[in-house]
Amino acid sequence: MIACDAAENLSHEIAAWAMSENVKDTAVDKLLKLLKPHHPDLPVTSKTLKNTGYQAADIVNIAGGEYVHLCILNGMKRLDNEILALDVIDYHINVDSLPLFRSSGKQLWPILGKTVGLRCPFVIGVFCGPNKPSNVNKFLHCFLEEATVLKTSGFTLQGIAFRAHPVCFICDAPASALLKQTKSQTGYYGCDRCAEKGECIQARLTFPQLTADIRTDDLFANVKYEDHQMGRSPLTDPGFGMI
Repeated sequence: MIACDAAENLSHEIAAWAMSENVKDTAVDKLLKLLKPHHPDLPVTSKTLKNTGYQAADIVNIAGGEYVHLCILNGMKRLDNEILALDVIDYHINVDSLPLFRSSGKQLWPILGKTVGLRCPFVIGVFCGPNKPSNVNKFLHCFLEEATVLKTSGFTLQGIAFRAHPVCFICDAPASALLKQTKSQTGYYGCDRCAEKGECIQARLTFPQLTADIRTDDLFANVKYEDHQMGRSPLTDPGFGMI
């Protein structure tokens, strides 16, 4: 049992090193060939190595498409040695849309994370469907549930307790409107900062006034901006600042 655990730990360490340093598969194959006589339980190829210890994730049908949750914690643990050197674990979240084919409307909406201070981003979850997720609450449910646990209860890595704090969301305008459940930037009440109604000047939407009321997080959380908000955003419950 000890030998198997040691081999598994070594496999994880080599896999994490290869991915964090962008080592070519051919170079990893050569390294494994050198190590194999001394560590018989190691895999033979880099392809097998990178799948070591990981099980196929469950794909669920939600929000008009398919979603797979790969977990925040799994992404962080792939760089466990670098995580151990941190005093505080803060991470950024990115959500965006990616078209797959020119002949089809099918698209991906990945949720990505990146630990502050580390180089490599990681995949938290991926939605795939003919359109954007039809229900943002279901789309973000697994992510928010896990993010809340990691923030409040934390996790243990090599006997050391950590808590992971989501710092901010980095999104383009369409993804931001989806997550915040607001009108798009092209709408008359699409401004995220103030309550001004836009004006169409020479076929362009503009916001020429400088005296409109500034939006506040409290009013946003209580869905008081009826002209701006499409509904209640699930990001208000964990206490994210929305303005």
